[in-house]
Amino acid sequence: MLARRAYSERELEARLRRRGVAAAEIAATLDGLKRLGYLDDAATAAQWARSWRTYKGWGPLRVRAELTRRGLDRRLTDRVVADSFPDDETEAAAMQAAVRLAARPAFARAGRRRTLWLAAHLARRGFPPDLARRVAHRCCPKGEDDMMEPEG
Repeated sequence: MLARRAYSERELEARLRRRGVAAAEIAATLDGLKRLGYLDDAATAAQWARSWRTYKGWGPLRVRAELTRRGLDRRLTDRVVADSFPDDETEAAAMQAAVRLAARPAFARAGRRRTLWLAAHLARRGFPPDLARRVAHRCCPKGEDDMMEPEG
């Protein structure tokens, strides 16, 4: 299974349990894999976070939710998200995602609601709502959207 993709320890344990592997055998397998370096939740979480940020344009909230869903420890998840989204880089990541989203045909079809459309999409990708609105306003020309009031 690990040859196809990386798994967290909890994910791999659940998959082995569903396949009917005995609990003692699962524990021994997981210990062996960790000892050999094939199973490392910290490295796997960092790899996932980088990939999701870079290739999917996800923000810190979405990355945190996905890491949690995959069974990673909260402290590890918090550390990985903090490392992947330093305060000074989160806005740049949101801007990169916004540029990609603005290239979609749906952005052009949004017409006067482009700012609203872009902010909503950034928020769904896991960027904090206030940051999503701020970035959307910077990406859309003034007067483009009468549905949102510009921030500060």
